[in-house]
Amino acid sequence: MELLLIRHGLPIRREISNGRADPELSDDGHRQAEHLAKYLAAEQIHAIYASPLLRAHQTAEHLARSHGLDIVTDDGVAEYDRDSNEYVAVEELKASNDPRWQAMLAGEWGHPNLAEGTDFFYPNYTSIHRVTAARSGERNVLTLNETYHLRGTGLPVGIYQG
Repeated sequence: MELLLIRHGLPIRREISNGRADPELSDDGHRQAEHLAKYLAAEQIHAIYASPLLRAHQTAEHLARSHGLDIVTDDGVAEYDRDSNEYVAVEELKASNDPRWQAMLAGEWGHPNLAEGTDFFYPNYTSIHRVTAARSGERNVLTLNETYHLRGTGLPVGIYQG
């Protein structure tokens, strides 16, 4: 079983007063997703999974179209900020050395609408393990926000940020 964990393309910035931000991909994000689809065009992929959030699902759509596959939406792998009323790309936070970026690196950034600890990691890793167990011997793709998913592996945050 090979599971490719792929970060969603770059979404637009969205800050709203009420409700969930859940931004769509920017034009650059769609280009990134299309490049991903071209990069993996010759690869045999058996299934494509995505978080229910728009940015992950739109990223997966490019790959699904190029492989003639449907996307399996898995609520368990939703990003940590699924209920947040704002979305500012990590790339933007990093480029401006925003205090939120520094707090992320230190593992200290929090927000009242962010899933934390076991509220985030348990459903995510349960879902990832379920996919790997159900699809033994296959190559599958899961689009999500890799920074916080990888944080649970103990790998340093930031090394995957351009």
